[in-house]
Amino acid sequence: MIKAERITTAQTSDARNSDCYGTAFFLVGKIRKEKILKYAEIEKILDECPEVGKPEVGSLVLLWNGEEGHLSVVSCLDPLLVTGREGIGGVFRENIPLYEVLLEYGGLDISVQYLQP
Repeated sequence: MIKAERITTAQTSDARNSDCYGTAFFLVGKIRKEKILKYAEIEKILDECPEVGKPEVGSLVLLWNGEEGHLSVVSCLDPLLVTGREGIGGVFRENIPLYEVLLEYGGLDISVQYLQP
């Protein structure tokens, strides 16, 4: 579950200081402050998050299209909605249909992993 105060913080924070990974990790409580993370930091945190077979509210959803990745948080199951930041310095988006994000990153057949924070 995403805490309401973390959503409010992400909505009002300076987007130049974060990216999709920093925002998603902040929303689920993996880091204390929303920020842009180095690749090694992202990998370390992802390694701590076991994969789950299906989406759960509050789980991380990691997309990979072979060239770039995206991380957000599952905020609703029916319909499947995600919350997070659009890339580096991007807009904070709440309750976006996952299929829309998939289309932004190359289509419905790209790699999708659900991770327990």
